Amino acid sequence: MKISSARVLAGGLTVVAAGLVFASCDDDSVGPGRTIEGRFGVAPLFASSAAGIVEIAEIRFILRRTTDGSVARDTVISVAAGADSVSLELTVALLEPGESFQLFLKLITPDGDTAWSGGPVEVTPSDSPDFPVIEVPLVYVGVGSNAVSVRIETDSASLFTGEMVTLVAVALDVEGQPISRTPIDWTALDSARAVVSQVDSAYRAVVLAGSQRGDARLVATLLTGQADTGIVQVQPLPTSIAASSGDGQTGTVGGALAQPLVARVTAGDGQGVRGLWVTFAVTSGGGSVSIDSALTDSTGRAATGWTLGATVGPQSVQAATARLIGTSATFTATGVAGTPANIVIDQGDGQTGLVGTTLPVVPRVLVTDANGNPVPGISVTFEVALGSGNITGATPQTGVNGMAAIGGWTLGTTPGANALRAFLTNPPEPVTQAARVAKSDSTAALASPAAPATDTLTFTATANAGPAQDVSVAAGDAQSGTAGTPLTDSLVAVVTDPFGNPMVNERVAWSVTAGTGTLSSDTTMTGAAGLTAVTWQLGTTAGVAHQVQAELVGAAATATFSATALPDAPASLTFQQQPTDVPVDSVIVPAVVVRMLDQHGNVVTTDNVTDVDIAITSGSGTPGASLLGTTTRTAVAGIVTFDDLSIDAIGAGYTLEASIPSLTLVTSTPFNVTPPPGNVAWINPAGGNWRNGANWSTGMPPTVTDTVLITTPGTYTVTFDTSTTVARLVVGGASGLQTLALGGMTIGTDTTLAVNANGALTLTDATLNGPGLLTVAAGATLVQTRGTINADLANQGTIQVLGPSAWGGAITQSGTVTLLNDAFGNSGILTVATGFTNDGTIALATAVNSARVTVTAGTLVNGPAG
Repeated sequence: MKISSARVLAGGLTVVAAGLVFASCDDDSVGPGRTIEGRFGVAPLFASSAAGIVEIAEIRFILRRTTDGSVARDTVISVAAGADSVSLELTVALLEPGESFQLFLKLITPDGDTAWSGGPVEVTPSDSPDFPVIEVPLVYVGVGSNAVSVRIETDSASLFTGEMVTLVAVALDVEGQPISRTPIDWTALDSARAVVSQVDSAYRAVVLAGSQRGDARLVATLLTGQADTGIVQVQPLPTSIAASSGDGQTGTVGGALAQPLVARVTAGDGQGVRGLWVTFAVTSGGGSVSIDSALTDSTGRAATGWTLGATVGPQSVQAATARLIGTSATFTATGVAGTPANIVIDQGDGQTGLVGTTLPVVPRVLVTDANGNPVPGISVTFEVALGSGNITGATPQTGVNGMAAIGGWTLGTTPGANALRAFLTNPPEPVTQAARVAKSDSTAALASPAAPATDTLTFTATANAGPAQDVSVAAGDAQSGTAGTPLTDSLVAVVTDPFGNPMVNERVAWSVTAGTGTLSSDTTMTGAAGLTAVTWQLGTTAGVAHQVQAELVGAAATATFSATALPDAPASLTFQQQPTDVPVDSVIVPAVVVRMLDQHGNVVTTDNVTDVDIAITSGSGTPGASLLGTTTRTAVAGIVTFDDLSIDAIGAGYTLEASIPSLTLVTSTPFNVTPPPGNVAWINPAGGNWRNGANWSTGMPPTVTDTVLITTPGTYTVTFDTSTTVARLVVGGASGLQTLALGGMTIGTDTTLAVNANGALTLTDATLNGPGLLTVAAGATLVQTRGTINADLANQGTIQVLGPSAWGGAITQSGTVTLLNDAFGNSGILTVATGFTNDGTIALATAVNSARVTVTAGTLVNGPAG
């Protein structure tokens, strides 16, 4: 006999090929030694589809003869552990052909218990290849076959996808007592939600949760058919925890929030996860929760209440579940202060500042509730209680820090005490007791309750004068005094602040800023009334503004004192405006001005009565020249102006003399009386040629209509290198020696040719033509060498005649005419054409026989002084 599978699997055991070899007996029907081969198949029919849960170690085959019930064969075969088939060869003696047998099967467990039993089943072996298959019903007869029911002991479980749970069931007898080791089969009815991954030796089921959310049914079934059903709840793994409601509330510190905190745990499908413990913990703010842990409901929600801590501002609670490591949900709330209970000075009390200035620290109060939390949004009123100061932002509201401050406190303009009041604008009713104290620092505790929050707080401050800003004249301004003497009154300055309050111990610098003079000190300090003083001795200069400046050291502030210095009595005269060169008979312009000065050189502006005389004292035109105009005038404020003076004679080196009887005379600087306009003047003090235009004031040599002036001071010679005629010619200036040298040339003058003092005219083989008058002034020289002068001559100076010379006009002189030999030994011979009047000296310096004066027409007249 051969069995293809010896281990009973789920669904039963089927012997798919089995055979018996029957050997013949010694009877005649079969024949001696004859073997009859017969076959049949066996198909086990298990009473339970879960038969495979029982381990089979042995299989017992029993064949009984149907004729007498005797055992033809009783064989036990072993099934190797883990084997799934057995092979069996049996030899059974046949009593006759076509004999039938009763077949019995017994399946035995490793414990030796018969688990399954089948038969008798009649079988008749066939020698045909198509042998019959005999079904053998098997009935469970092992442990627990007497059970009347089965009960799942494990309560309903909740699993997450991928998790496993072991389910335990027991078989019960008629009395309800457990039957141990009873085989139990487990079946999952909802395989998408859970499957039975294994059944252990104690017939406990290990259930693996699937991916589908819901209830999974598990059935425990006995091999005798009794069954029980259990439920396993399957959920996807939680993926997040979040605040579902109750987040972001605002409440009074120390009080319970209106809404509970609800946390929700969800899976990847967005649905809630039930049955999880959620813990709630306060993470900031110091409050508390009503319960610290709760199970999620069917929607994945768990809730608790929240009482805020005593701290104003953000507070938080954290919700977490052990199933989500590192993930939590945070609930936040804002604690707001309660009713105002305390108001205290926070800053700004007891300050000191300058009058009219804004204090550096703004007065500020702190309003708190009973827990010491700042109370925002409370209106506080500030008002000036003492002093003339002012405030800005007088009704501020407390901020989030419970503090309310004004915009600024400006002290009054009068030195002394200032005060400010502060109180709640609309105090709550009722209010708790408060402490009206100033905090010494940010950690200062409130003092013992002393006054309700409605009481008034007082800020004090002290206003000091300053800063020193201005200095002004207090006394001593606008005095008058004689130049060089001290003023009668001291100069007094006062130093004040911007509001006119006097400043003590301020330094003032003094200086003379206009005029001259000396001060008793250059630096002084102010006294109790802000006053300080110096004395001032005027300078010696009168008639100008005298000023002293008092400067406040360290500030751009000054005060100016002025004084008038009066001149002393007249002590001298001076020409303020000297006489200038003037054409003959013309008024001297600008007018000649004489000043009367005191001992310090100041014009005596107080004199309006003294007469001053003026006169000519020298000049080439004197004697004979007259000073015309008003020569005596009366001073006006110490000034005498001679505005109509003129001189009637051309000349050089004129001076004027001013005088009064009691003072020393004063002489002007020299000036010239010149020809009328149209003059051409020599301007080269080094001398040069007449024809060079650069030597003349007009840039060209003189012409017939010009008056020629060779009067520029200096010692030089003008060389006459061309023959020409001019209207008038003057040689000789105020100083030096100016020489006009005529050599071999001819010059003519239409009016006069004047040789002034400091002038010289030399003629060598030259001709001087009139009809003008030739004048030689005292101090002037005329040298004529073999030349001809065709003009009248008036001589007050010195004339030298060398060699034969001729004068074509009349001569009048008070000077000297000397006749000398020339360089060639020619005697000085002077031929005068029209008369010679001598009031001076005629000297014949050569041999008597050689030198001579010949008057060809007219008379030689020797005057009284000649």
